[in-house]
Amino acid sequence: MVDRGGASCPRKAESSVSHFKYALNAQVFIIASGEQGAIIGRAEYGTVEPEYLVRYRRRPGGNSVESWLTESALRMREAKE
Repeated sequence: MVDRGGASCPRKAESSVSHFKYALNAQVFIIASGEQGAIIGRAEYGTVEPEYLVRYRRRPGGNSVESWLTESALRMREAKE
């Protein structure tokens, strides 16, 4: 690949298909605690399952907490919940 000035540029990596189970801003439950939160970030690795940055409250009226959790530690929150 050559830029407009004639210099060689590295080729862009092929885009890969995302394998995230949960979308950004998805509402989820933390299985171990039953706490509810929202996905605010995601990380994908080559050798382990995806992780999600979840913002939630430890108890009603408590402070917001952000934690990285694995995909298997979460489940989707139903619309009625």
